[in-house]
Amino acid sequence: MCYLCKNKYIIIINNDYFQFYEFMKHIIASLLMLCCVAAGAYEYKLFGETYTYSNSYTDSNSGITYALRTSSDGSLYAVVIKTKQFVMRFGQSVTYQGKTYSVDAVADYAFETYNVTEVHTGNSMESIGNYAFQGCSDLTKAVLGNNIQYIGTGAFQQCKNLQILKMGPNIISIGNYAFAGCSIQHLELPSSITGIGMGAFLGDINIKLIDWDLAPGKISEENIRQAFPKEITTTVLVRTKTKKQAEEAR
Repeated sequence: MCYLCKNKYIIIINNDYFQFYEFMKHIIASLLMLCCVAAGAYEYKLFGETYTYSNSYTDSNSGITYALRTSSDGSLYAVVIKTKQFVMRFGQSVTYQGKTYSVDAVADYAFETYNVTEVHTGNSMESIGNYAFQGCSDLTKAVLGNNIQYIGTGAFQQCKNLQILKMGPNIISIGNYAFAGCSIQHLELPSSITGIGMGAFLGDINIKLIDWDLAPGKISEENIRQAFPKEITTTVLVRTKTKKQAEEAR
């Protein structure tokens, strides 16, 4: 028998009374989760915004799993949500049920503290989400492809062994603390950048040289001071260079 009393369920078994309000909450939550799964509704976040998707695809060769979505204009795109590989190489597209999806982004927190050693984004990806690779202490190399434009907050924060970072030519924005606590030794930033977040390279005291093909006045001196650790401000090179000048400086 089951009674409802003061918003709590009481079950009678052998004249013993058991209040199981918390138990019922867990049962209801589980049922709701099952309903979501049955309806094919799943979620991921990108730059803090929640997106739903109904299908995912796991590449049997790379082991990478993608969330598959259709944008409002009908274009198909895929977002990286997990993998079992230690060296990540993202392709430009994936094909699922006869449809081709462009690989556009890595979801927020997708590989937080994962033991990845290398990341190669490929040339179709546009965005790396917030904290996507945060705390990946085994990561030593990240190659960000030609189409990467946005790097989220804390994207590579505390990847303490990240020494090699190669950026493509079209990066627009680097989020707060994106590479804080890394071990980057040589940094080459493209002239496309219009904003670098607070503490983006905080704690990266191993940086020996920064090459920046920067148009004068594009980013304020204050922005630069806030982005880089104080320990290296006297050695950071921030000036417009030709390719030849940059090669000679290295």
